[in-house]
Amino acid sequence: MEIDSGDPSSIGCVERDLRNHERNMREEQKGHDAETLIEFFTLEKEKSPNFYFDYELDDDNKLMRCFWADAESRRSYGCFGDVMVFDTTYNTNKYSIIFAPFVGVNNHGQTILFACGLMSNESTESFVWLFTQFLHAMSNQAPPLLITDQDAAIAKAISIVMPVTFHRFCIWHILNKFSEKINAMLYNEQYHRLVHIIKDSETPDEFERLWNEAMELTNLGCNEWLRSMYDIRSRWVPAYVNHIFSAGMSSNQRSESGHSFFKKYVNKKNSLMGFITRFNRALTHQNHEDVEEGADKSLLARHGLLAHKASILVDDASLTDARSTYLLGEFENFHLRVKEIDIVGNTGIPNYSSKSRESQQFIEDPSEVRAKGCGKRLKSSKEKTISKCNRQCSVCGVAGHDKRTCPTLNSRSNAFAYDMDNTSNEPGEHDTFTTIGSSNRQFGL
Repeated sequence: MEIDSGDPSSIGCVERDLRNHERNMREEQKGHDAETLIEFFTLEKEKSPNFYFDYELDDDNKLMRCFWADAESRRSYGCFGDVMVFDTTYNTNKYSIIFAPFVGVNNHGQTILFACGLMSNESTESFVWLFTQFLHAMSNQAPPLLITDQDAAIAKAISIVMPVTFHRFCIWHILNKFSEKINAMLYNEQYHRLVHIIKDSETPDEFERLWNEAMELTNLGCNEWLRSMYDIRSRWVPAYVNHIFSAGMSSNQRSESGHSFFKKYVNKKNSLMGFITRFNRALTHQNHEDVEEGADKSLLARHGLLAHKASILVDDASLTDARSTYLLGEFENFHLRVKEIDIVGNTGIPNYSSKSRESQQFIEDPSEVRAKGCGKRLKSSKEKTISKCNRQCSVCGVAGHDKRTCPTLNSRSNAFAYDMDNTSNEPGEHDTFTTIGSSNRQFGL
């Protein structure tokens, strides 16, 4: 609105007016939210033939899954689809439906969006449907490399729909689990050593040799989780996957950062249509803030360039009545011709038909779902106290405390500090400095 009006003071309303309008829109959309969303996608399809979308209903005609990709995203995938990152996020709408974006990176190292999906659950069936729609939108061209977390349903769906794609696990998620899966004492002592082995090994043979040595010296070889991670090392250890082009990515942090950015604009109170509106607004703002090379394609830059050219034309035409009359006469025809131009352009991707509006049946709003990321029930202070008393320490296994207050861990730390003090106080060449330091502390110097 600020761009169209030219100045914030020319908008004609204040923030409260906009919020009241949104409230009224939410009231009007009750019971018609999903249907409004599909109508919106249908209109986008009519405006741009290269816009792709599809959806699926359950037995009660409630929206269960939805997928969409605009022409710009499909064209971006054709250029930069060598590496793709996929991750799901939660709390983006009032139905708790899961949002699943497909993202990648362009030649400027900037995160770009390929497609989006909404799902009512994270079953293998949902992911198979979503990945199938993605392939339909992208001319059945699967990405050579796909980075995700270790979700079993995602892994199974990829093996079914994209068997040729190399599925790489996010190394960041795996390293973050070390503190949960390893004994606290061994974690503090060996974590940095293990990370060094994982990240700095140049060949698979070097990694296996250093890893096995570390397991034998630290008795971590009996840790079942570490053994399971070692068994799938070819999916996440850099030494095994560096031969595949990854655009410098080894985790889904780009997707996580995208979730963080978009959640500045959306929240769990949004309707589906409100979510799409805010999501598109966030994309517009992100494009306007791009300052990399080639940013002259952004809306603000194009608007400024056209305004400059138009001002020159107006200045020249206003010098005489003949010029002004000619420009006014041609302006209407010129304006109509500009509107007829397909601003998206031909992507070279074949069009796929989606469900038409004429054959569209009434679509009910989706049911509210409970996903693994939608949060848990708030506990009372009494419940929290009881749970704290019953939980067991990860170090000694005794209930009533955790590893931060573990007597066993603290006694080991105190014993280690005592040994260090005794070692430093042994007679030697530094006795004089030790005595002086002790005297200074005694007199408060």
